[in-house]
Amino acid sequence: MADAKSAIEDLLAASTGLERAELGPWFESLRERHFVEIVRYRRLDGKGYGAPLWQLIQHVVNHGSYHRGQVTTMLRQLGAKPPRQLD
Repeated sequence: MADAKSAIEDLLAASTGLERAELGPWFESLRERHFVEIVRYRRLDGKGYGAPLWQLIQHVVNHGSYHRGQVTTMLRQLGAKPPRQLD
């Protein structure tokens, strides 16, 4: 459960003021039982999946980190200096 709380703190820290205003109340409303609930969803191919909420939150945080790394790499390949911080 510590991973879920850490993931949420990371997500909120990386969010903009607007995102924080929108997501903050939702995150604050979550209780420990919510993090272990299975969230069911379908991918574009129609196949069903499910994962605990804490894993999906952690995935969102990691996915954002992945794309920030991609942007940094592309900027460097173009000869530009990336921003000091993308968070």
